[in-house]
Amino acid sequence: MLRSFIAIACCLTAFATACPAQSTPEVTISLMADAPATTAQTQEDVQKWVGQFEETIYRMRIHDFLERVDWRSIIQAGLSEGGEPPDEAKLEKMTKGMQVMSERMFPQLRPFFQFSKVEIRKIEADKDKMNLVTRCHDVDGIECKCRWWLVKAGEAWRLVDFENVTVAMRLSTLMNMAFQSQASSSPMNRELSMKFMQFGTLTEDGDFETALKIANELEKEKLPRSLLEIIQLAKVDILMALDKEEEAEPLLAQLEKQQCTNPAFYLLRAGRFFDLENYEASLVWSEKYGKAIGHDADSWRMVVNCHQELDQDKEALQAAKMWAADYPRDSSPLYFQWSLLPEVRRTLEVRPLLMHLPHAESFEAFGEAALMEDDYDAIRLLVDVMKARKMEREETVEWEAVLKDAPEGKPAEKKPEK
Repeated sequence: MLRSFIAIACCLTAFATACPAQSTPEVTISLMADAPATTAQTQEDVQKWVGQFEETIYRMRIHDFLERVDWRSIIQAGLSEGGEPPDEAKLEKMTKGMQVMSERMFPQLRPFFQFSKVEIRKIEADKDKMNLVTRCHDVDGIECKCRWWLVKAGEAWRLVDFENVTVAMRLSTLMNMAFQSQASSSPMNRELSMKFMQFGTLTEDGDFETALKIANELEKEKLPRSLLEIIQLAKVDILMALDKEEEAEPLLAQLEKQQCTNPAFYLLRAGRFFDLENYEASLVWSEKYGKAIGHDADSWRMVVNCHQELDQDKEALQAAKMWAADYPRDSSPLYFQWSLLPEVRRTLEVRPLLMHLPHAESFEAFGEAALMEDDYDAIRLLVDVMKARKMEREETVEWEAVLKDAPEGKPAEKKPEK
């Protein structure tokens, strides 16, 4: 379940990545159920701003990109985490230097903002500040949860920070690190940048033991807090990959004590508590993640599983329905619904949902779960729906073969595999 948090380092190794030419993505409003209320005009303004920003990225309008980012605020935010604030003249000089460097880095920065689809899920707005949460799909179709921080400059909104929570990349920390490295002749800064590149390469190659050593070295450096948290989250993920959960626990506790606000931390905490069979605590952290940035398939599955482990089938069913509504192309939550519903209601409620799945591949998760549970009634329903929709494929033949010697009904009442 736990995702990788190595991309902040991989960002430095992927600066040569080319972006395929595509049309400007579709930008839609799809607010979470508990998102703050906003006016229709605010929603329209946000949709327009995000659309124009993405068009800037896709059309490679470098100067428009520079105009849409508040580099001065990025510098101030980075400097506020340590050191004496610069005077106005020095701040102006640093801002111009950041803009020049960003113009040079635009081809490398561009992939991190380029999405094929953007759903605006949450808008927190006041007079001169605005925070957004979006669910995006990158050019490879991978879902990404992103946060945007905007400030009002005159009549225009400007980006002051951006974070891709899914891959743990944050604009302000990445830019500050690159800026400080280029602006200073200090060997320590050059060495630090090399460590980040090495860390990304080692983790990407699966050399977790060596990557862990580099992470320990990076932890000792004087990094901005937000960047340090990303490194610590990466370290937790590496420790878990190495089956060193006992070493990961103190670091998770430390991040909790530091009041880490990175949503990735919330999901890690939820996963760890689930592993420890503390399902009440796992639920708390899963819901905290959902409230901060919206649930994804991982967190929805954890919420459903926790309720099941606590014998709260009513709550588990409600969560499965919300999961299905959030991800209408995924049949995983539909099997959870099937297994949690009374037998007399299963076909009546689940069949229409299966009939609306967009393509044949969408049925696979439902079929795999049913096979794992020897749930012959579910397999019969699946085959029936796919034939009705003329979506027969290799899996349909396999499922029909299973049914030939299968008894009527499901052999035993079991919870779906977690």
